[in-house]
Amino acid sequence: MNFKIYLCYPEKLNTAPKDPSYSPQKHEVTWEMCKVMNKTNEIEFYIDGISYEERMTGLSLSIDWDLAVLLEQLPDVLRKISDNDYNFRIDFYEQGSEFFLQFSSDESEIVDVTYNSYSGNVTCSTSVKKSELSAMFKKIYKDFIFLSKTICGYLYEFNDASINTLLSVEELS
Repeated sequence: MNFKIYLCYPEKLNTAPKDPSYSPQKHEVTWEMCKVMNKTNEIEFYIDGISYEERMTGLSLSIDWDLAVLLEQLPDVLRKISDNDYNFRIDFYEQGSEFFLQFSSDESEIVDVTYNSYSGNVTCSTSVKKSELSAMFKKIYKDFIFLSKTICGYLYEFNDASINTLLSVEELS
């Protein structure tokens, strides 16, 4: 049981300057937050523990695309986990990542995690305890809220649907 999904960042973070040209009509606010956080070059997004051809590999994912894609799906994931439903899929479809993670579990405490490339060339599996998977997704949620408020908190003033949907699951984290 080696699957991990997480964000890494330094203890001390810098605040990004406000972009006066930003308009929420151009982008969803959560996507803009990820773009701003990516520009700091201080935050990293990883998935570890995927076994492929008998070797463990880690995936370094992008903050501006892959994290944004995860955040779109995170409210539904947190709701499912809150309902003790560990059968869901997370798609990573932007900028060349093009894979999905399929999570499945029965009544046991173990969740099977399958990595699938959209091309079908790579499929591999691992597992994780339900309690650990729940903690990982809750931590990503809390880390994103902390990071976005610290680095680009000014974007919360736009109060668009993407940020409202994300904030709607705060009690589940």
